[in-house]
Amino acid sequence: MTRDSQATEQSMAPRSFATNAVFSAVSEISLVLLFLLVVVAARLLGDVQFGVFAFAMAFVNIFGAVMEGGLSFVYSRAVARDPSLSEKYLGNILTLQLLSCFVGIVITVFVINLVSVEPETKLAVYLLAGAEALRFIKQLFRFVLRTANRFDVEAVTVTIERVMLLAVGAAVLYAGYGVVGFAWAFLIVRAVDVLIVVVASARALFPPRLRFDFSFWPMFLREAAPFVVIAAIVMLLFRVDNVMLALMTTNAEVGWYNAAYSLLEGLYIVPKIITNLLYPAFARAHREPAAITRLLDHAVRYALLVAIPVIIVGVILAEDITLFVYGEQYTRSVIALQVLLLGTFFLFMHEIGFVLLGAIDRQRVAVTLFAVALIVKIAINLLLIPQIGYIGAAVGTVLAEGLFAVAAMVYVARLGHRVPFLHLAAKPTLAGGIVGVCAHLVSLPVLLVLPLGAAAYLALLTVLRYWRPDESSTFSVVWGRVRARLLL
Repeated sequence: MTRDSQATEQSMAPRSFATNAVFSAVSEISLVLLFLLVVVAARLLGDVQFGVFAFAMAFVNIFGAVMEGGLSFVYSRAVARDPSLSEKYLGNILTLQLLSCFVGIVITVFVINLVSVEPETKLAVYLLAGAEALRFIKQLFRFVLRTANRFDVEAVTVTIERVMLLAVGAAVLYAGYGVVGFAWAFLIVRAVDVLIVVVASARALFPPRLRFDFSFWPMFLREAAPFVVIAAIVMLLFRVDNVMLALMTTNAEVGWYNAAYSLLEGLYIVPKIITNLLYPAFARAHREPAAITRLLDHAVRYALLVAIPVIIVGVILAEDITLFVYGEQYTRSVIALQVLLLGTFFLFMHEIGFVLLGAIDRQRVAVTLFAVALIVKIAINLLLIPQIGYIGAAVGTVLAEGLFAVAAMVYVARLGHRVPFLHLAAKPTLAGGIVGVCAHLVSLPVLLVLPLGAAAYLALLTVLRYWRPDESSTFSVVWGRVRARLLL
């Protein structure tokens, strides 16, 4: 067995996979803290000012592809295949990352000054651009830690960052400093966060230092180029609706749409947990087709496990959830949330498909699929936003996500990696349907319905014998490993 094969099998071992999954879950579940911060911002800023913040963040995100530079993926894929490259590659890629962040900030500042917006909005964009650059520096170190199987260290640093953002951001909002003060909170916290992750990485692995081995740079940039294009298209795919709404409707409609979209983004935790684990494993298994198929099967299985009940129960309880989270001023977000929830599974498969294509050197295929999806989304937005406003943006999002997900899975199947979607979806659909009917019939507060529904759903899956033997037998061992690492 080759070294790559051994590493792949080790990463796929149920107990090792599940242990890392727990720490990955801690990292991504801490997104709940950011969601709470969005809720606080939506309530305290009001729909109009929240729309201003959403526009500024979306504008910065669109140019974030330049800051990201595709370099994290290049590092992870190369070092997953040959760990001896880690220090040399990180030193050079870190240098290039800093340069790409600087260029991205300059471009963002230049373009926002070409757009007719209020001075307050411009200042928020300047501050959030700096925060976005720091986020991508942090992202590089997150990839470094994942590739080295230090999901525990990543989980700690990510959780600290999000606790700080929630605490500082909420304090600034409650003090009445508005959109600009909120943007300052992001910049300051992210600066502290980068310092923390650099120190943590140095202690867990090796001290990072800048390198200037210029002979490597053309290769890095060449390999990163497709990821940059993908990142740019993905940023547009996720954020262009906010910019188009701001230019074609009102800040209030941007606020209503983003209230619904933020709830959907909270669900993004699930595919991120899965792909955090799978990208290095896919990269190691790039010459092992059978291993890739097994990994993909796991990914789709867990995506369906979560997406199906979310769609069923979420659509039924959309009004209760929206009013509980945001209050009466966001009542008009309900229908947008229902539309967006219908595309939950497409959102999950978008992330899984992108990661798989990138890991097996098919990123150019991903570029093509993303570009087509983006064109479709812009066309739908141009057609529907003037007619039905933010609801049209929601429809465009679902159709564009669906187009990419279906096309990516068809392409992957043609490579020989076929997954039995209908078989994997059967039992979750039955269990989710039963829970959905019960949720519709009972008259309980949403805070009780959701956890009771989740417990009932898991119980029904157990009765239906959904769980595989390796899933049920490793829980206690995994929990022991997690406790041992956390106590070190």
